[in-house]
Amino acid sequence: MSMNTLSIISDSPSQHHHSTHISNALHAARHGMQAEEFYFPRPDNDEEIEALFREIKRSLDLGDNMPDMTIDQKWQMVHNAEHLRWSEERRREQQTKKQAETGQSAAFVEGSPEWYIQRFMDRTITPKQSSSLEVSLRSNQLR
Repeated sequence: MSMNTLSIISDSPSQHHHSTHISNALHAARHGMQAEEFYFPRPDNDEEIEALFREIKRSLDLGDNMPDMTIDQKWQMVHNAEHLRWSEERRREQQTKKQAETGQSAAFVEGSPEWYIQRFMDRTITPKQSSSLEVSLRSNQLR
């Protein structure tokens, strides 16, 4: 199972703790014990939330032109981004499992890299889908 994770490389203790927080939150999923419900607990301190928020801003290419936000608003953005990533991964896994159980051929999961390539190859990609690909490439790790 491939997991998209946020990571920050730094020698600062708060950012090391930030990486540890993410590692702990995703531990079960990495070991095949993915919960049926999303679980991503709020970090213990504001510095971790700030580090997670900076990573979300970087991955979504939001720049520095964002309005001032409270720590609760930043946490909400981080939480929502992680929930979206988790939901997409879970949907892909369920579709793959369903295809395997029913013996269907490995059709490409909508939104997967293979799906986009197929759309470009058969010239059926829409401008909206192309835009979604751009966002996906900026916000997700390649596997």
